[in-house]
Amino acid sequence: MIPMTNDQADHRCASVPVTNESKFHACLLVIGIWSFVILILAGCSSDEKLHRVSGTVTFNGKPIPKGLIFFDPKAAGPQGFAKIEAGKYDPT
Repeated sequence: MIPMTNDQADHRCASVPVTNESKFHACLLVIGIWSFVILILAGCSSDEKLHRVSGTVTFNGKPIPKGLIFFDPKAAGPQGFAKIEAGKYDPT
């Protein structure tokens, strides 16, 4: 590494051209980051009421060996699901 004085370092950084394309990419990056932050914060709302459920699933009187069960809310809200193993589900 070649040692530089502060004047030389400032001159070297000042000579890097800033184009409209690089400004555009910087703006896209900032917009993308803020969009991600807003989506994450919106998803962390505590307004939803979650309920714990468990039970058994059979077909023709026999327990379902493996599968998934989905729960659709009557009102607005997220869909729930649980794995079925040996005819039982418990989404813990």
